[in-house]
Amino acid sequence: MGFSGLRSIDWQSHVAVSGSVIGRKDLWNKGIGGDAVRVRNRYAFEVLGLRLLIATVIADNSPSLAMLAKAGYTEVGRVPERYWKRGAYRDQVILALHRDG
Repeated sequence: MGFSGLRSIDWQSHVAVSGSVIGRKDLWNKGIGGDAVRVRNRYAFEVLGLRLLIATVIADNSPSLAMLAKAGYTEVGRVPERYWKRGAYRDQVILALHRDG
């Protein structure tokens, strides 16, 4: 089906990089990714005691950007032309979610 997780946890600063993938296209747009993100974020903040989660998304992945925005992530920056996809370079969007909103 997919996964949702945390990596590159910086225990001193209480920051982690978050990511999710729903691999089966027949399960896209059914709320599964959003549910996974909410559970993961709650675990990160309430159990692990993290204060900040960072996510990165290719700029033309509007469903992922919308899902993260709905979960409270906000865009904090971009890396221009970070990825090569479908014959062109695409920007990387950097988003963040703070425990306290």
